[in-house]
Amino acid sequence: MVEPRRCDGALTETWPGRRFTFHVDFMAADEESALHQAEAYAQGLLHLRGEVDSLTSRVSADGDWLATTTVFCGAPGPAPGDVCLDRTAHAGWHHGPGPSRRWQDEDVPRTPDFLS
Repeated sequence: MVEPRRCDGALTETWPGRRFTFHVDFMAADEESALHQAEAYAQGLLHLRGEVDSLTSRVSADGDWLATTTVFCGAPGPAPGDVCLDRTAHAGWHHGPGPSRRWQDEDVPRTPDFLS
C-alpha cells in the first residue's frame, strides 16, 4: 500500500480503515486541457483537505479507468520528502516544495540494481 502523503510530499497520519478513491467527471476540449484542469482541481482539493493524496491523481477520457494518465510527475528528489509537483511528462528540471526545490534526475542518488 502507498504511504499516505500530501501533495507537498509530507507523510500524513495513517489512514484508519480502507483506502477509497473519489472520481470526478468534468468536460475538457482535449487531453492537455483535461490535465490542466485536473491539476487545478487536485491542488484545490489539497488546500481544502490536506490528507487527500493528490500525488496519485489520474485522468482518463470518457470514464476509461484502464487507460489513465498521471497528473503529477511525482519523481523523488535528492532529499527525503522531495517530490516533483510538475505535471507528468514535463521537460527539464523537477520542482517541488521540499528542501531541494529544484533538481534534475542525475541529482538523485541511485541504488545499484544488485542492491534493490
